[in-house]
Order: sequence, then C-alpha cells, then structure tokens
Amino acid sequence: MNGTMRLSRFQETAIYPKSQCKERIRRNFPKHFFYSHEVSFFLFSLLNLTSFVYLHHHHHRLLLLLLQEIKRRRKYPCSKMYFQLNTIRDMTIVNSTTPQRQITSVPSIDPKNAPNLDFLAETREAMDDFLRLCVPLHKLALEGNWPAANRIINEDRRLKYAALARGWPTVLHVAAGANHVHFVKELLQILDDHHIALQDMRGNTAFCFAAGSGNMDIVRLLLDRNRFFPKIRGGSGRTPVHFAALQGKCEMAWFLYDLTKDIFEDLDWKLLFFTCINTGNYGSYY
Repeated sequence: MNGTMRLSRFQETAIYPKSQCKERIRRNFPKHFFYSHEVSFFLFSLLNLTSFVYLHHHHHRLLLLLLQEIKRRRKYPCSKMYFQLNTIRDMTIVNSTTPQRQITSVPSIDPKNAPNLDFLAETREAMDDFLRLCVPLHKLALEGNWPAANRIINEDRRLKYAALARGWPTVLHVAAGANHVHFVKELLQILDDHHIALQDMRGNTAFCFAAGSGNMDIVRLLLDRNRFFPKIRGGSGRTPVHFAALQGKCEMAWFLYDLTKDIFEDLDWKLLFFTCINTGNYGSYY
C-alpha cells in the first residue's frame, strides 16, 4: 500500500468508534510498517497535507490512537522517530523551491507585563537591598519556607511583585516552579490579580512554570484567579501546554490541551506534535 492510499484509509477510519478504530489501524498499518522508516514518512506527509487547525476532532483522536500503536509496537525509542521526522523535514526544506517555516519554535515575544525592576538597578542602594532582601527571599521560595519569606516581604512590599534575579523571576515564579503548594496558596492571598500575571524576561508567567513542573494543585490555584492563563504565551511564543509537553508532563498536557486548543495556529499544532513525539508524551491518558 502506497503513502497516498494509506492517507486515504486514515481519513476513512476517522468516522468509526474508538474500538473499531484500533482494529482498523492494525489492519491498515501492518507490523512491518511500524518497524520501518515508512511510519516517519507517513506522519510527516500527514502534517504537510493537512492543516491541524482544520482537522476534525475525530482525526485528532485517530492520530493519537495511531501514535499509541506506534509506541506499543516500535522496537526503538520515540527519540529515534523524532530524529527521523526532523531529518525528513530538513530534506524537504532544502529541496523545496518555496520557503517553509521551521516548526521547532514559534515567534518570540517581549514581556507585556514585566515585574518591578527596582532591586536590579545598578546603584549602591539597590545592590544592597538586592543582597539583603532578594537573595534570601529567592532561597526561601525555593525551599517553600513561607513564614520566613513573609517576614522578608513585609520589610518591603515591593517584593511581592519584584524581579528577584536577572531573569526577572518573581517570588511566585520561583515557588510555582519549585512545587510548593502551601507557599503559593499563602502568597496568592496577598497578591493582586495584576501581580499574579507578571512575566519574566522571556515572557513566562508563573503559570508556565507550574505547567512545566506538572503540579495540578498549583495550576488550579492560579486558574481560580485567572482562567485565561492557559492562553497567555510565554517564552518563544509557546503556550503553557507546550511547556508541559516539553517536560514530559502528560497529565498536565492533557488537562491544558482543551483549555488552549481554540487559540492554536497551525504552527502551534505542529510544535506540540513534534514535542510529544520527542518526549514520548502521548497515549497514557487517552
């Protein structure tokens, strides 16, 4: 069966219930298909011949089932398939007469909501305050020591929304990334909504850090304050679901997917697809 016919069979299979889809996948994609380069060429053709933005949800479901079958039957790891897909893509770009956009990242953005930078100013007073307040507060946030951190914050209330280091992380960024649920819960009680959405130098919100760490409790706490967090793009224009996928947080990626997919552009779909292939982050929660 050639690639075109296999793509056609893929489209036809999408209309069947999940139980029948699995059987038809095994019938139309035989054993030798999963142990050859053909599987990588097929997936790449699927990416190029269809726009993920306009794919029906049945096709998304079927693609996930196909990936599960690939994961179950392949003899070598997902990283090798990812390498094959990248190699095929690079060959296509080199041999193409029309320019194609890379799909390893999306356009970077400047932080729209930067924290207070007073403690990073190059003055003697600012440097003294940085060493006296920011350095220990950063350490306490990493450790999850809320009582001690709160005492430092009370010395200068700007610390609630200030950058604590050169990359502009706030105390919320640090605590969320370090998985300290109690610390985050207490901190949120003294933060305004504007402060919760502050972005670091790369454009990442604390929600991006929580998504990347895979902490559902912290993500839900932040969502209670701002339900639009999943749609605020961070570094390189990635959404929080991309951060979860990059870190291999499958449960988090599934949770954020439904909250994010309505803003996806074609490039976002492809980036998420390749990221999941690279990390083997698919199938477990379907």
